[in-house]
Amino acid sequence: MDTPISFRPSIAPPWPFPITTGFENITAASGPYWAGDWQTPPPEVCDILTASEWRIQFQFDPSVTSEPYSDAVTLDTTIKPGQIKRRFNEDEWVVGGDGYQSVEAIFTGNFLTSAEYPSDTMGNEILKLNYFWQSQLLDEDGDEVFGSFNVVSFICQLRYPIIGRDGDDNWVWLFQSLTSYSAGILDTLTPGDPTIFAEGSVINFMENQHVAPVTGFPVVSLSIVSHFGDV
Repeated sequence: MDTPISFRPSIAPPWPFPITTGFENITAASGPYWAGDWQTPPPEVCDILTASEWRIQFQFDPSVTSEPYSDAVTLDTTIKPGQIKRRFNEDEWVVGGDGYQSVEAIFTGNFLTSAEYPSDTMGNEILKLNYFWQSQLLDEDGDEVFGSFNVVSFICQLRYPIIGRDGDDNWVWLFQSLTSYSAGILDTLTPGDPTIFAEGSVINFMENQHVAPVTGFPVVSLSIVSHFGDV
């Protein structure tokens, strides 16, 4: 976007984003951030806030782990702001219809007034994915292990920016892009949490990598497909 978005200067804190007291120790794990005036976000932030469709890529490769695992998991999907995507095994569904249709809808977060969004599913996120895969656990001979399953979970959310001051007293626009994923073994005969053997939260956000890669998982890629107003 060539022209930055300007907020209404008469409103403080800057509509519609909150101001925090500051960020003393911003790290890669905090999420992508850019310095800029509190009223006018930097071009990178405008790019994010005007995105009309996103692409998320993710893959789990069981061959690099020492644990028994039968299936690889690959995800390459798109999502629009204002949407929640969920997947359980082979079933995938979307909450939020066609998502936001304008930048104003992103700013006002008007999905919060819709009965389609349960109050516990989406609060300060622009978009959210929640995926879960389960497959039968196999032993060394390739036979199914009764009552035991491989599971992979993946969550990705892009939250609204938070405006604050860093340790040098500069205004900072921080996006908390949170990804978390894990792989493990679930024993349904002994109810409880799965035995996790790989987990992480590394993300490549618009060609800016945050936190370190995890064995078994490549970097999760979150990139913009299109913007509102694109021809």
